[in-house]
Amino acid sequence: MAEEQGDMKKRLVQFATEHLGITIHRFEKSCGLSNSYCSNPNAVGTYAQKKIMSAYPELSMDWVVTGKGEMLIIEESSNKYQVGSAIINEVKEESIAFNQLKQELSTTKRELELYKMLYEKERAEAKIMSEQIGALKSELDNSKKEELEQRTESVSVKKKKKAS
Repeated sequence: MAEEQGDMKKRLVQFATEHLGITIHRFEKSCGLSNSYCSNPNAVGTYAQKKIMSAYPELSMDWVVTGKGEMLIIEESSNKYQVGSAIINEVKEESIAFNQLKQELSTTKRELELYKMLYEKERAEAKIMSEQIGALKSELDNSKKEELEQRTESVSVKKKKKAS
């Protein structure tokens, strides 16, 4: 029985190192098992098996317990691959969409800067025009005053000539 337990733990070590490519310590930690669990001669209990199955559902517990059959549950592993591929494709699509939005944002920022420059230019031109209009109004008022003064003076001169 102890040898069977040892074989079970050897198969767990094989799964961790050959299939996962990780250390035994990392495997034990990822399953929530105690340190040195796989080097301990005690049996692999159902609690530990549940923890291992939860962490690595692709691992065939029949293979771990008996050594017969395949290490991996092919259907589940294949299913995970399909799900993983779908997720990768979705991430790629999201990345493409993100990059497009980023490019659109960059274009919009450039357009906004252009509009801002045009606005500032138009604003400056409007200010100049407003000042010119003010100056022209002032000039017109002065002209009207001068004309009025000239008319008043002309009327005065005519009245003086008539009076004399």
